[in-house]
Amino acid sequence: MKAILEFALPEEETDFRCAMNAGHWRRVVVNLDQWLRDQAKYGTHPPERHAVYAELRIMLREDAGAEGLRVDDDA
Repeated sequence: MKAILEFALPEEETDFRCAMNAGHWRRVVVNLDQWLRDQAKYGTHPPERHAVYAELRIMLREDAGAEGLRVDDDA
């Protein structure tokens, strides 16, 4: 299967950049999710911070889900 995206440049420059950088943004989000998980589970900080990190991770995943995305997709 092939998918071809076409952009009318320079008018659609912003959309083009979003498409080109999507993989980079995905890695940023996955790395943030993993960091939040590690801090919530293994962090050496006051216990109340564990809950804050866990809450942030839930919020990140809920926001992604609202956009039809999953942070833990292997794609």
